[in-house]
Amino acid sequence: MTQTVHWTEKNTGAFVNRLSFDFITQLAKKMELLPLRQSTLAQRLGLTEGRVSQIFNNPGNLTLSRMTEYARALGMKIAIVAYDDRDPGNERGPITSEIFNICWERAGKPLDFWAVRAMESPRVAVNNEAVLEKQDGNYKYTSLTSMNIDRKSGISGSVIVTSAESEFAVNNSSMLQPNAF
Repeated sequence: MTQTVHWTEKNTGAFVNRLSFDFITQLAKKMELLPLRQSTLAQRLGLTEGRVSQIFNNPGNLTLSRMTEYARALGMKIAIVAYDDRDPGNERGPITSEIFNICWERAGKPLDFWAVRAMESPRVAVNNEAVLEKQDGNYKYTSLTSMNIDRKSGISGSVIVTSAESEFAVNNSSMLQPNAF
């Protein structure tokens, strides 16, 4: 069985090219959204409009410094993300920045780890207690359910969810049967 590899697996240059074009695509989308012309971006960067056009058409191997300058000129930030997508043979190629951006937006655009942690689902522990008491020849069954909620933020508490009482009588076979009302 032959293993198919994504074109970015051919060499490091191909992978870098894919990443560079992904980055330039993000800049182009931002410029379209603002709207902002390449000439204005060139002025902000202290470059000629021709050089900006060259970068957008063939970004090559962008340095982190250049990427930061370009992003900041558009009011953007950059993040370098290394991830494991369980594709060590690179059959599917790299995940685009668009996927990471969508996930970040769906998470509420958290700014740091603490913001993500505060949004995590609460841990809930459910405790059930049952009490069977004999009163006046009948058995009284009380059920109490409580929940402890911890949002990992130090907040915890106990909430009574249900409380039920039923009367039972013992029949000849020692089985509990609910009293008919």
